[in-house]
Amino acid sequence: MKLAEDQQVIEALKQILKNYDYLEYDETWSVLDELRIKVIDLNAKRNLQVIAEIHRRLQGTTNRKFSYLHGGQYTDTDNFNEVWTDFTFTEKNTKREHTSVRTYVCKKKAR
Repeated sequence: MKLAEDQQVIEALKQILKNYDYLEYDETWSVLDELRIKVIDLNAKRNLQVIAEIHRRLQGTTNRKFSYLHGGQYTDTDNFNEVWTDFTFTEKNTKREHTSVRTYVCKKKAR
C-alpha cells in the first residue's frame, strides 16, 4: 500500500494538524509515497520546529519512521526557515516509485 493511500497514517496526521489551524493536509498533491501538508494562512508565524514537532508526533502515533522536506517561495532576504509554504513526509526504508519534483524559488528583489 502506498503511503498516500494509508488511511491510518492520513487520519493520524489530520488529528495532529488539528493543533495547527494554519496547516492542512493536501490530498490533491499527496501522491504515492508522499504526504504533503500546506500552509493555508501565509500570515501565520511558522518555523522549522513546527515541522519537527509534527514529524515526531506522527512517528510516535504510527510507530513508523518518516523523513521530511519543506519548500516554498522566498526572496534572498527572507529566512527560509520561517517562510516555507509546504512540507512533505516520506516513509524511510521504503523503495520510492517516483521522484518528487520540489521547486525552491528565490525571487530577487528589483533594485
